[in-house]
Amino acid sequence: MKRSIPLLAPIFLTTIRTTNQLAMALEARGFGLSKERTSYQEIGFTGKDYGVFVVLIVVALAIGVCLLT
Repeated sequence: MKRSIPLLAPIFLTTIRTTNQLAMALEARGFGLSKERTSYQEIGFTGKDYGVFVVLIVVALAIGVCLLT
């Protein structure tokens, strides 16, 4: 028992540091901020998104052709 007493201080300090880091991580993520649960919603491309993408590609190509000529 007497030999394990010097080990208690480092274990205690490590526990306090780990607890503090965990508390800061939870606070940074907003844990407990609101009682409402949030959900993950996957948003995909729609027809409008593809249309805008095509228009941007055409505009970029037109600018590239104008700069090369």
